[in-house]
Amino acid sequence: MKVKKAIIGSTLALGLLVGGGSMVAGKTINGFSSTGTFTITATAWFNPSWKVVSGAGYNLKAGENVKQTYVRIQEGSYDSGRVYSSKASSTSTNKEYSVSKSKSNNPFSTMYTNYG
Repeated sequence: MKVKKAIIGSTLALGLLVGGGSMVAGKTINGFSSTGTFTITATAWFNPSWKVVSGAGYNLKAGENVKQTYVRIQEGSYDSGRVYSSKASSTSTNKEYSVSKSKSNNPFSTMYTNYG
């Protein structure tokens, strides 16, 4: 069974914060953030009860549900690999699932964070 992974949207701000997501009535239902200065934490979250909106990217189909997400940190020779959230057991579950990974920042190396 193919696992659908997604987080919708991203924004880069000052090289310290990446964020994005879909909002309903002021509540972010899915998104990604990369925060911190000395220790960087990448976090992705989703709610499986919400359907993917049109134009979400990541080869997602509008009207489908996200069931799992991941984050990844790379810096120099360090690679966390994909760190996955737990998988939602049902698309009717109205609960936020999330995953986070942290790493101390090396100021002499470029750090990349991503998600899917």
